[in-house]
Amino acid sequence: MNAPSYDPLFQLKYQTGFGNEFASADPRVPDALPVGRNSPQVCPHGLYAEQLSGTAFTAPRLTNKRR
Repeated sequence: MNAPSYDPLFQLKYQTGFGNEFASADPRVPDALPVGRNSPQVCPHGLYAEQLSGTAFTAPRLTNKRR
């Protein structure tokens, strides 16, 4: 018996993210999340990447999950 001509594992799609916090694209701002890059040098749409410790400074310290 011959193996199938396609590999079903090749068709798998994975979510990107870290520590069970997945990133999802927003349809209102397409291509804002670069695929396959954690911290790009040049960000699209005038955004900027997290620079110091990887922790976003958009939440108070007590409510920020990444300490």
